[in-house]
Amino acid sequence: MIRKQILTERDQLDPQERQINENLIFNRFVSEELYSRFNSFMVYASFGNEVNTWPLIDYLYQHTTNIIFPKVDAELKVLELYRVKDREHLVPGIWGILEPDESRCEAVLIGDIDCILVPGLAYDKEGYRIGYGGGYYDKLLANQQGHSYKISIGFEFQRLERIPRESHDCPIDLLITETESYYFSHPAHE
Repeated sequence: MIRKQILTERDQLDPQERQINENLIFNRFVSEELYSRFNSFMVYASFGNEVNTWPLIDYLYQHTTNIIFPKVDAELKVLELYRVKDREHLVPGIWGILEPDESRCEAVLIGDIDCILVPGLAYDKEGYRIGYGGGYYDKLLANQQGHSYKISIGFEFQRLERIPRESHDCPIDLLITETESYYFSHPAHE
């Protein structure tokens, strides 16, 4: 129900308002100066009506070449990780989302990543998120044992009071919207 509600609301955003809000999110992201705090960044190629990640990715490429993208292994239902040195090394993958071309990219382990940009549909006031339902990021984050700093970007309307969660769910550390940067503290996950 929450997924459907947020997807509908996101689909109905006025294009001009979307662009303004995406620019505000980008400016907040830049103001965090994450490149000075972390050496490696896992990002994802936005699709559909997600907040556009490309300005953030291009910005990070100006400061580091240690950019990692996920590749979906649909059979095992896991994400494989690859360092992508150039945008040209991405190809359409499952669901048409750009993914690393494994023949041109170096495989990376989750433990080698300092900061992860985590997609989501809804976020609550404690940093828990609802994704798209495949569980790919939940599995990935559960395997990294709190090592990486986890960030999400989204529109303010994607924030809810509380969302359903399960024991294996891993909260994010920072949510950046067009109006605020929300920091979360999770001693159990540090």
